[in-house]
Amino acid sequence: MNVDAEYNGIEGEYTLGIAIDQEAAIYISQERWGQPKYYAETQYYRLMDFISAKVTHRGYTFLEFKGQVTGPGEIPPEFETNEWWIKQLRGVDSTAENVTWDFPPHVVRVYSKYGTAQIEKLQGQLTLNPSPWDPLASELPVRSEPEAWLWSPIFLDRRLTLEGALDADAFTPFSDTIGGSRWLGENGGPKQG
Repeated sequence: MNVDAEYNGIEGEYTLGIAIDQEAAIYISQERWGQPKYYAETQYYRLMDFISAKVTHRGYTFLEFKGQVTGPGEIPPEFETNEWWIKQLRGVDSTAENVTWDFPPHVVRVYSKYGTAQIEKLQGQLTLNPSPWDPLASELPVRSEPEAWLWSPIFLDRRLTLEGALDADAFTPFSDTIGGSRWLGENGGPKQG
């Protein structure tokens, strides 16, 4: 789940969260890189040209796609992307009057360069369902018909770099929710402070 974002004049995408069903990869990815993975069940099926996919988190299936492969797509030229994550570690002293940081929030830049081995065009329906834990339907509703592709990348380059510090005080109210899907699950809003 990414949204368009720019940091220091560099266009890219901010990653809201990466729902995966491999628990072992979640914690090391968050700790080492700030990669916002969280546990969710992902189901993906392909039967001939029929495609079905859905993501379920805390009992809520918040994203579904059903469709058909309509044919091969045109192989695009090599391209570069920038993804933005946030790496942080709050202080161990929870008795402090104000939040302290062992490592204050920093932006992580994920630069990638890709080629394409294969691409197929899909025609189908994306459905975002209400969920108090992953409120895409309420906070990022679909505003136009999305394009969908099955894409097999060729990985040409990838670099992760620590870019710059964020304002730790301004970030504090969002430290539980930014960088993963840890919404409160009540009132459809993020947990504060």
